[in-house]
Amino acid sequence: MSIGLYVILCSVGFFYREHIANWTGLIDHPTGHKTHQIATPVIGGMILWVNFLVLQAALIPIGLWISLFILVVIGAWDDIFSLNWFSRSIAQSLAAVILINQGSELVHLGNLFSFGPVTLVGVLSPIVTYIAYMSLMNGHNMLDGLDGLFASIGIVQLCCLCAVTYTIHPACFIANSTLAVGLMVFLLWNQPKDRSAFVFMGDQGTYALGLWNTYWAIELSQHYGISPVLMLWIFMWPIFEMMFSLLRRVRATQSPTRPDRQHLHHLLQNAGYSSQTVSKIYMLIQIVAFTIGHDLLKINECVSFICFLIAFIMYMVFWKSYHRDGHSHPTKA
Repeated sequence: MSIGLYVILCSVGFFYREHIANWTGLIDHPTGHKTHQIATPVIGGMILWVNFLVLQAALIPIGLWISLFILVVIGAWDDIFSLNWFSRSIAQSLAAVILINQGSELVHLGNLFSFGPVTLVGVLSPIVTYIAYMSLMNGHNMLDGLDGLFASIGIVQLCCLCAVTYTIHPACFIANSTLAVGLMVFLLWNQPKDRSAFVFMGDQGTYALGLWNTYWAIELSQHYGISPVLMLWIFMWPIFEMMFSLLRRVRATQSPTRPDRQHLHHLLQNAGYSSQTVSKIYMLIQIVAFTIGHDLLKINECVSFICFLIAFIMYMVFWKSYHRDGHSHPTKA
C-alpha cells in the first residue's frame, strides 16, 4: 500500500470532515464529562481505519480485518448513540474471540520471576489473552481525553513496533509505519496551534488501535522472538491507565465502567498544563520507558519486569500527589 495514497485519502477526509460528520451524525457535543466548547466532528477513527482497511484488505489477516471492522462500526455507533457498557463489551468480546479463535493467544510470558519461562496451559491461555485484548482496547480509549494525547502516544507506540520489527517482519513494519503517518496527519487537525480541535478520534479509532496493538504484541512476542516484557513497556500508558482506573474506582465503590476526569492527564491539565505540553510529557516518558525496558532486557526479563512494576507504583504515587494537591478539578481563572 502506498503511504502517499493513504495520506492523500486521509487528508481529503479531514478536509471534508464537517460534510462527513453531518451525513453520518458523528458530531460530538459538549455534555457530561466532555469539556470542549463547540460541537466537533468525531470521525478521525473512521477516516483513518476505513482507508487503511480498504487499502490493506489483501494483506491484513482476515480475522484481524473483520475484528477491526466490527470495532470501527460499533465505535461509530457508540459515538452517535452513547451505547451502554454491556453493548460495547459484547462487540469488543466478539472481536477478541474471533482473533483468539484464529490462533492469536498468549502462551509464553517470558522468564518473569527468574525461575524459568512462564507458560500458560489449558484454558488459562485464551482467558488471559481475552483479558489482554479487553484491557488494552479500553486502556487505549482512556487516553483519548485531551486534544492530541491519544494520537501522540499512538505514534510513539507504532514507531516502537517499527523499531523492533524492521528486520524481522517487513509487513508489520510497513503497516505500522503507515498507521503512524496517518496519525501524524490526524494530529494536525486534532491539535492545531492556538485553537481547539477540528476533529476528534472517537471510540471508532481508539478501540481499533487498541485491538491492533494487542494483536501485534501477541504475534511478535509469541512467534517472532520479541520479549513479552518489552511489549509491556511499549504499551505502558494504556496498561497503567486501565489498571489504576480499575483499582481506584473499585476502591471508591464506583462502577469500573463509569467515565470520569480523574486520569493523570486530566490532573495535569487541571494543574495548568496545556494539552500540547501534556502530550509531549507522555511521549517523552514513553520513549524513555521503551529505551529503559529494552536495555534492561540485556540483563534479563525478570529485572525488566520488576522495573515495569516499579514504574507502575511510581505512576500511582505521582497520581496521588497531584490528586492530593487539589488538581482533581479544573483550575478556576
